[in-house]
Amino acid sequence: MNEMGAPEAMAQNLTSAAIAFDVGIDDRLPIGETLALAVQNISVMATMTIFPGLLGRAFHMGLDQIAYLYGICFMVCGLTTIFQSVGLLRLPIVQGPWAPTFAALMVIGHLPGSDLGTAFGSFFVAAIIWVFCSIPVRGISVISLIAGYLKGGVVSGVIIVLSMIQLASATVPHWLGAPNMPGFPILNIVCGLVGIVMFMIFTLKGNVLLRRGAVLIALAAGSALYFAFQAPHFQLFDGSPFFIVPTLFPFGFGAKPVFVVIFFLTLLPAGVQSIALYGLVSGWLEETLTVVRICQGVFAMACGAILGASFGSFSTVCYETNLSLLQSTKVASRYVTFATGLMLVVLGGFAKIDMLFAAIPGPVMSAISTVLFGIVLVHGAKLIFSEPLDDCKFMIVGLSLFLGLGGLFVSPTALAGLPILVQTIIDQPVILGGTTVAVLYALLCGDRRMA
Repeated sequence: MNEMGAPEAMAQNLTSAAIAFDVGIDDRLPIGETLALAVQNISVMATMTIFPGLLGRAFHMGLDQIAYLYGICFMVCGLTTIFQSVGLLRLPIVQGPWAPTFAALMVIGHLPGSDLGTAFGSFFVAAIIWVFCSIPVRGISVISLIAGYLKGGVVSGVIIVLSMIQLASATVPHWLGAPNMPGFPILNIVCGLVGIVMFMIFTLKGNVLLRRGAVLIALAAGSALYFAFQAPHFQLFDGSPFFIVPTLFPFGFGAKPVFVVIFFLTLLPAGVQSIALYGLVSGWLEETLTVVRICQGVFAMACGAILGASFGSFSTVCYETNLSLLQSTKVASRYVTFATGLMLVVLGGFAKIDMLFAAIPGPVMSAISTVLFGIVLVHGAKLIFSEPLDDCKFMIVGLSLFLGLGGLFVSPTALAGLPILVQTIIDQPVILGGTTVAVLYALLCGDRRMA
């Protein structure tokens, strides 16, 4: 097998999308700028400040346990980001929580005869399997085979578009809020718009420093306006410990085969999506990306999933919003993302600091995420059309996108009548649509097979 074939073809398709960065992948910035950009990277990781609190409240946890979830989430994301930046993949990648894993924990943990211990235990077994799938044997692994089918932009683009659509539920709905929530609807809308306007102004019209700090400025402006009318609530600080000590399987351990399959199905698209995004970033940087390097990146992500399952957090994925920051700041230094990882690990150890990020008003964060996710979605669409499309490819793309989208509109009543495995597949656009495009592209587009 030619290890260079698949990634080189992908890079060639992405050459037209190369970006002129002010700071290159191996360049270093002064400590102050590096730390400021690291804080900005953390500030846009919306799901990291949302998922732990949602999981804790869904299972009626106390404040100490919720603080623990935040701390472990930060640590797992930080360690995996370090692996990707300077250890294995060596790209400016930031790892954030993977939404399908969070959804699977929520669903499986509440099933009759199950609990969080069984959910996390099944997740752990699935993560172990995923690690073995990412290890190359004689230059070939499950991941390298997947990478071979991502030589063109069609599969990568569809997966990126579906991933952004799946994350849309964390944008506009949370920006608007609900009638029983403070700030609904006028204050939420206005504060979100202020954040978006500030972000766009400083990104498009600001100098280099203002452009690099655009997200932080936007979050600060929107938050200041929000808190001027709604007093901040810091209940999560009360009773929480100062430091977080990781605990092995804090909710107990159990595993069921069907749950292991479900978690593996949630991890598989994370690997496929990350491969697509590795190609996207390497194209921006005009960086050579070998199959072995891809496998190392997914191996690091799989190790992060084991850490998450072991200590009570989520698997991670290459975080799309931070890729948007690469464009808006024009800084592609992997040492900035390395500093981001270190900062996440340190912050994860301090429960009080963890809660500060949760204090950012949800409407402001969700509004800015709407812009950032939208940027990545457009790049995914551009990637689909980066190669000539014939009738076969048009049908594959159309079917995959509409399958992924259509599953979101299946009624809860209909889903409830299906096996849990089928429910998970239908309810996750990346699983349903992403698997469809990968399989059909491999079967019907013979010219895309690996050399």
